[in-house]
Amino acid sequence: MIQRFLATKPEHSFIATAYLLNMAGIEQGDVSNEEFMEEVARYECVYNRNSKGFKDKNKKANCWEIIGEKFDLSAAEAEDI
Repeated sequence: MIQRFLATKPEHSFIATAYLLNMAGIEQGDVSNEEFMEEVARYECVYNRNSKGFKDKNKKANCWEIIGEKFDLSAAEAEDI
């Protein structure tokens, strides 16, 4: 959900991520919206169409894997948040 929105509006990435994470209500256990948002923001290729790595499926998959590991999520779970 976040990825699709941010891909169409990369200029609003920080605000959009905060809004969508708040709507998704991911604050569970040790995972907070802010922590997750900050981690995702480190990997521009997963949300910004203008990023050099946006079309690189392997790079994006690796980034989601790294993000997921940090929050004890699978890559697919992290991407679906």
